[in-house]
Amino acid sequence: MTFTFPTVTVSGDTTVTTSGTGQPPPSGFRLGATPTYYEITTTATFSGPVEVCINYDDTQFATERSLKLFHWHGSGWDNITTSVNTTANIICGETTSFSPFIIAEELSTAVTISNISAQPDGNQVIISWSTSFEIDNEGFVILRSESLNGPFTPITKGMIPAVGGAGKATYTFTDASVEQGKTYYYRLQDIDSRGRVTAHQVIPVTVAIAKANENSRETTSREDNTMGTPQQTNVASNQDSIESEYQQPGKSGTWVSVVMEDSEYESAVDKGIPPTLALPHKGGGNEEEDPST
Repeated sequence: MTFTFPTVTVSGDTTVTTSGTGQPPPSGFRLGATPTYYEITTTATFSGPVEVCINYDDTQFATERSLKLFHWHGSGWDNITTSVNTTANIICGETTSFSPFIIAEELSTAVTISNISAQPDGNQVIISWSTSFEIDNEGFVILRSESLNGPFTPITKGMIPAVGGAGKATYTFTDASVEQGKTYYYRLQDIDSRGRVTAHQVIPVTVAIAKANENSRETTSREDNTMGTPQQTNVASNQDSIESEYQQPGKSGTWVSVVMEDSEYESAVDKGIPPTLALPHKGGGNEEEDPST
């Protein structure tokens, strides 16, 4: 442990004693596996902030980057951290007085996102993400904007509950409120058990506009469906029958079944009619019924 005094008017001795008991750490923080309190006192007279640097044991904590140095001011803890050297295992802070000090680790949400994507699917966008690890995670919220710089607005109805645990979990959300030709920006957030929010990367998605030739083909198809011709015939050889779907102007589509004699079925097959085929309609009049039916 080192101390750097900016100005000393009267020299003196500075001492450090450690113990395992003291005031509990601030909310959202925990002490190391072996709790350590540092009681620092000095007989020197000084002015200005003093830099206090403490060597810590990294095996006592889960995440070194989350370490903070706190100073007790009589009724609470002050975060005085100025730097954390995770290579040398030294944490430093500045104080203008001495009293108990602690090194505590912030209990941040541990959510590891292994994959996240947003893909257009017709008139909707599907957002998918996977996690490989979740600790103290309550769930997720998806936000959307029409600009990269926001503002972002939540589009989920409440929070998507977290699966949690160390195993892999996959989540999917479908955004159906999109318009063709627009670009949307999606942001995923996870929320921990204390209500703290962690935002993840922004993903842009452009919803494609349907091509003109595709619209033309769709229109042609719809027109064909109103011409009064059989659209599809399914030949069920084991039942010796043909099921045909007819669509007539102004009427809904119906299915009819016509039973055929074996000779008629064989004749149809000999003529090259495959089991599934769109057959032409015989004129605009009524079909003659097979007397055998």
